[in-house]
Amino acid sequence: NKQNVKNVPAFFASMQTTDGGNTAGVRYKKLNGQSVAVYIQEETSKDKEVDHTDEVVGYLAIFGQRIKRTALMPNTIVEFGDITVNQGKRTTWHEVEIKGGFKSPVVVMGTPSYRGGHPMMIRVVNVTRNSFKW
Repeated sequence: NKQNVKNVPAFFASMQTTDGGNTAGVRYKKLNGQSVAVYIQEETSKDKEVDHTDEVVGYLAIFGQRIKRTALMPNTIVEFGDITVNQGKRTTWHEVEIKGGFKSPVVVMGTPSYRGGHPMMIRVVNVTRNSFKW
């Protein structure tokens, strides 16, 4: 299922409330230029039950001519892409090349998609002009 990346926004979402006693995170699937399915995923360290109460989710979807999936054009202000990996071990770090030549890049990882049932979070380390690890 190849998507036309010109019609798919950069997507970010975060819970704006904490209405429930169990730790949870935001996940998404079916992102396209018109809609996205967003849901709250509970982790299971407290108990095995994963139903969650209502939460308010804030989101940002960015379209634009100067927003490119890779920053290959001069004066590009934002570089973004999609990363799909198999995380076989929790201690594995993945390196991502930054192509835009930014002087002091700021890395913001978007909301994780849902391609597996395990709860997850993303950590970013070792940000340089040319790469970062997550």
